[in-house]
Amino acid sequence: MTKRAGKKVLFISQHYPPDLTADAFRISETARWLTRFGFEVGVLTARPHRDQAESESIPDEDNNIRVIRTPIISIGERGGVWHMLQFLSFVVTAFLWGLFRIPRQVDHVVATSPPLFVAIPGWLLARLRRARFVLDVRDLWPDSALAIGQLPVPRVSLPMGKGLEHFMYRRADLIVCVSTMMRDEILRRVSGRKTVEVIYNAAELSTPVPPQQPAEPEEGPHLKTIVYAGNIGRSQGLEVVVKAAHSFPNIRFRFVGGGVMKRPLQGMASSLGLDNVEFVGPTDKQTALKQLSEASALVLHLRNEAVFATTIPSKLFDYLRVNKPIIYGVKGEGAELLATNPGNIGFTPEDVESLTRAIECLKSEYDTYRKGAQGNSALLRDFSREKMAHKLASLLHVPEEEG
Repeated sequence: MTKRAGKKVLFISQHYPPDLTADAFRISETARWLTRFGFEVGVLTARPHRDQAESESIPDEDNNIRVIRTPIISIGERGGVWHMLQFLSFVVTAFLWGLFRIPRQVDHVVATSPPLFVAIPGWLLARLRRARFVLDVRDLWPDSALAIGQLPVPRVSLPMGKGLEHFMYRRADLIVCVSTMMRDEILRRVSGRKTVEVIYNAAELSTPVPPQQPAEPEEGPHLKTIVYAGNIGRSQGLEVVVKAAHSFPNIRFRFVGGGVMKRPLQGMASSLGLDNVEFVGPTDKQTALKQLSEASALVLHLRNEAVFATTIPSKLFDYLRVNKPIIYGVKGEGAELLATNPGNIGFTPEDVESLTRAIECLKSEYDTYRKGAQGNSALLRDFSREKMAHKLASLLHVPEEEG
């Protein structure tokens, strides 16, 4: 296909495969779809520095996507000021590498946040290349960092973070975010003087779902395994799941993934003497989908903070693909979407008793919930990665061409 002016896009993201993060999946999958729509796509990212699956390789050229990797400070599982140093190191290297290695002609620079610091090289490079600056907001920052105690010296860093947020929101030519609640909050913060559009997190439906294991006829369906798959971080608040596991010794609770809270949760399970809690991974997406498809039920949770009600966890959409009952402790649009299907059951975030009651209810009426959950995948009709990429393409003001 002949490429046309206006179709050169540069994504700036601190994470990209083989890093196993939500933003890495979001950007890599969106970039692939844009190339299919006729865009020339580049990605400016850091060298791999998060959890990775052993089988994953580093894709430097992926479906005609040019990937430019920069150095970044490695911090391991340290937090606080170390996170800030890591973010700032990428600001510097992304700008320098972008200045000398990205093409002279770029039409759109899309910076994905958090961390919001990514917007700094995005804005600078967009101005130097006379490109449109698009800010992709997946969490409200610094609010989300404050909620999980990630901001060092909050009385100093919070006003600075708010100042950076206001500065970048005002300078973006277009802001995209992941929920209508987030859009409304951003519009409030910029007094409605910016274009803010919703591009939801979504499922990559071209990734095949492993076949489910049929229940043994003589046993019938029972609640045997509850699985969580995704980042095991501070915002997920998975301590509530470990505590609830103590009340269900005959149900296996499996955590699939990695993150800064994995070791503390393992220590908690050990101190409670739980032999029904296990940790697997980190794994690639295909293996994670296999774990989901083999589970009896899935659990989804975010901490009970107002800022997390403005987002929809990206893993929710992958959960829907496998048609299993979802026990959810989230608020906002994510909870509203899950509540439309009677195969899912909600609980109050961070409330062990509420989660325990939800599991008891699911256990006692498991076959009813299991049958209801068969409609979960139908909820994805408006949430495919292809549709979200189509919307982004249209927002870049370029007519899409058929391949």
